[in-house]
Amino acid sequence: GTFRSLLDKTWNNSGTVNLSGSGYLYLNDTGFAVGAAVFNNQLGGIINVTSSNATPLQGFGTSTTINNAGTLNWGDGTGATRNINGLTAFNNTGLVNVNDGLTVQTGGTDTGVYDVDIGKTLTFSGGARSISANGLTTFTGSDAIQGAGQVRFLGGTLTFTGAGSTNATTAINLTVDSGPIVP
Repeated sequence: GTFRSLLDKTWNNSGTVNLSGSGYLYLNDTGFAVGAAVFNNQLGGIINVTSSNATPLQGFGTSTTINNAGTLNWGDGTGATRNINGLTAFNNTGLVNVNDGLTVQTGGTDTGVYDVDIGKTLTFSGGARSISANGLTTFTGSDAIQGAGQVRFLGGTLTFTGAGSTNATTAINLTVDSGPIVP
């Protein structure tokens, strides 16, 4: 598989990035005064992750961030769970299509959409996560988290922000194994 390393640099993607085979993207902040490792998937940008690698998006260091304002297509429907791990933050203002299991093992802020396919699981594990959508956090329709899959929270802190209300407009499978949910 192809290994791509982003060392103390910023990559602004407005095209298509394919992580396939056993390939992965590794962000590394060396800790020197050089700078951070940041991957910006810009509006209109697409990331297709079908890699068999257990952690196709990973990082190391004190300042490694992925900002998704475009579309992240996670998995090819085969059912394998893969991880986003080791980053300082994974922030989503765009769309994440969860077509296979996805475990986000880092904190971040979400004002975009996670669309979880039926029979698939989106897991947030560790870090502080803030989910907000247009002043009202919902779990269906066009905001925040939608789809027929399962959403799990395994530790860390989850904060819902908005206009003072958090709604579940249709039945979802929401599992909180540990950690507080902050309304």
